[in-house]
Amino acid sequence: MKFTVKQLAVLRFIESELNRSGIVPSTREIQLHFGYASQTAAINHLKALEKKGAIQRISGRARSVTVSGRKQMRPVMEIPLMTKDFSTEPSAISFSPKLAGIQPDKDVFAVQIQGSQMESFHLLEGDLAIIERKAAKAGDLVLSRSNESLLLFQLVEQENHLYFQTGNVPNPRLIPAVESEILGVLVGVIRRI
Repeated sequence: MKFTVKQLAVLRFIESELNRSGIVPSTREIQLHFGYASQTAAINHLKALEKKGAIQRISGRARSVTVSGRKQMRPVMEIPLMTKDFSTEPSAISFSPKLAGIQPDKDVFAVQIQGSQMESFHLLEGDLAIIERKAAKAGDLVLSRSNESLLLFQLVEQENHLYFQTGNVPNPRLIPAVESEILGVLVGVIRRI
């Protein structure tokens, strides 16, 4: 098949975005990437690629492009596993960030849940908690480091003070948040079935 230089560039852009994020770029994203004056140019290139058999589209659906002959693969992300001694395992955990609801460009690591104290937060022993290094706010489940141990708490605010709330059922405790360091916020969980 013969493609124009611009058609080939659009096709390569679609493939690179699929490889990077697993998501097809929208016509607006194609327009912005190539500096077209309107989305019409992007749409016309997609129509031409479809006519030449390079892609397939479902009419009326956003981001419905599939590249012909391309094996549909889920992108894989590797993140470090933090241990009790705050080091990270040399072998990382591999998973699909799209399936876990995690943005692939975020600063994340995993911690394995041990014990049953987190069941009230719907975290079970053996689950992998995905933690993002970012600022925490009240209501977030956070990973903290205190007395040489890693613990997950819910961050709560009472009378303008922040506390860690334990997951103990039926009597959760409040611990002043100033007593330990917040390492990050829980953004996902991977559970083996």
